[in-house]
Amino acid sequence: MNLKPRSGLDRARADERKPTVTYLGKLTFSSGAQYCVDLAASYVLDRTASGIHVYLMSIATKTGDDGTTALMFGRRVPKTDARIVACGACDELNAALGMVRAFCEEPLVTDSVFEIQKELVTLMGELAVATEDRERYREKGFAFVTPAMAEALTAQIENLEQSHKISYAHWATPGATQASALLDVARVTCRRAERYVCECRERGFPVTDEIVQYLNRLSDLCWLWARYVETRAGV
Repeated sequence: MNLKPRSGLDRARADERKPTVTYLGKLTFSSGAQYCVDLAASYVLDRTASGIHVYLMSIATKTGDDGTTALMFGRRVPKTDARIVACGACDELNAALGMVRAFCEEPLVTDSVFEIQKELVTLMGELAVATEDRERYREKGFAFVTPAMAEALTAQIENLEQSHKISYAHWATPGATQASALLDVARVTCRRAERYVCECRERGFPVTDEIVQYLNRLSDLCWLWARYVETRAGV
C-alpha cells in the first residue's frame, strides 16, 4: 500500500466527492509490518492494478482542536481520558526506546529493542479499544498482548543474570555512560506507563494481566540492560 501526499487536484476531486469519513484499517509496508490506522480525515482511495493507494490530507486534521481524540473505530473521548493518558505514556516509552536503539552500540540490546517497539504498537492498539469494540477488533484480525510476550522478556532477564557477569556499581546513579543513561530514562518512562495502565484498570477499563506483566517485566529488563552496557564499557 502506497502513501502519498495529495496534490491540489486530488484535494479538489476529494472535495467534489465529499468523502470525509472515519476509516479503520491496516497498512502493510514492504517490510511486512502491519499497522492499525484510524484516519479521521478526508482521504481518496484509489484501487489500481498495482494495489490500493491511500491519499491522505495534512497531518493537521484539526479534529482534536476541541480537546478530544479518537479511540479505535472513531469513538471520541477527551484527551484526558485515562486510556489516552496511558497510550501517551506508552508512546513516550516507545520514543525513549528509539533513542536507545539510535545511540546504543550493543546488538544484544538494540536487536531486542526494535522488536519491543513493535510490540508496544500492539499494546497501545489494545489499550485504545473501547470495551464494546474488543470483539470487533479481534474479528478484524488485530493482535492482542499475549503471555508469550512477557515470557520472552523474562527469558532475556534470566539470560543476562545467568550468562553475563554484570556489575551493579552504578545502579543508584544513572549516567555512567550515554547508553546506560538512555536505558534508565526508558526504564522510568516504562514505570510511569505501567502506573497509568494500572490506573486505567482501576477505573474499570479493560486492561489485561498480560499488559501489566509486560510493562513490569520491560522496566526490569531496561534496568538490567543499563547495568550490562556499563559493565561492557568497563565503568
